[in-house]
Amino acid sequence: HDDDPVTTVTVTRYETGGSLTRAIATNGKVDGNIPGDNPTMALLGALPLLYVEPAESAFVIGYGTGMTAGVLASVPEMKRVVVAEISPGVVAAAPFFDYGNGNTSANPKIEIVRSDAYRALLRSDARFDVIVSEPSNPWVVGVEMLFSREFLLAAKSRLAPDGVLAQWFHVYETDDETVATVLRTYASVFPRVAVWYGLSPDLILIGLNDGATAPDLGQIERRSLEPGIRAALRKGGITSLPVLLAHEVLPLGVLGDMALEGDLHTLLRPVLSDRAA
Repeated sequence: HDDDPVTTVTVTRYETGGSLTRAIATNGKVDGNIPGDNPTMALLGALPLLYVEPAESAFVIGYGTGMTAGVLASVPEMKRVVVAEISPGVVAAAPFFDYGNGNTSANPKIEIVRSDAYRALLRSDARFDVIVSEPSNPWVVGVEMLFSREFLLAAKSRLAPDGVLAQWFHVYETDDETVATVLRTYASVFPRVAVWYGLSPDLILIGLNDGATAPDLGQIERRSLEPGIRAALRKGGITSLPVLLAHEVLPLGVLGDMALEGDLHTLLRPVLSDRAA
């Protein structure tokens, strides 16, 4: 338990059926646990790798349990993973989750930047093959900025020409209008979007940068069978290509053709702040 200048961080340990579970909570709200959230956290790291070849650099928003960063760093081709984490308490808690995330806190490929993700990304001169945005829910004050059109444009500017941005969003404790706002805003920046899911209430939006080539089924299958990526997918419970494809909700390009009507979430008109709450 730690009260840092940003938030209150608590790590809880409990056993279910003889197996160890640890959860991390910020201001009393659980933001992730191992192994319960593995399908979402592991797929957030693994899915973008299916679209980028090779993927040598990554930027992750939010450390949480370290699972997503650990998955990315575990792939041999990955050389550098930068993690933006604003809470020193979350960083201090990182070793508690090494038992289930592949010893992420000690991985030399991973660099933790203690900063607001928006500022950390804008101040970076690097271009990343993969950016994963995995913040808390947008009803948390300040988090809604990471779902804004301005932030998505900024993130896109830090992608390599053929890079991808993976964005987490939830469909629990929300309504259709809120989900549509997030999808619409995302599609306004990334015309080519694929929508997957981890756990059933967790969406994973994959947006391709302008220079990226859409992978065909052959590439996805071949990449999924590479040892490092295959091991990452297995952490998310993906054991075969059919199981993987069952997690695809909307194939690439469908969201852009749906023409969801309505407003966008922007910093000047932050409609998501109210709707999410």
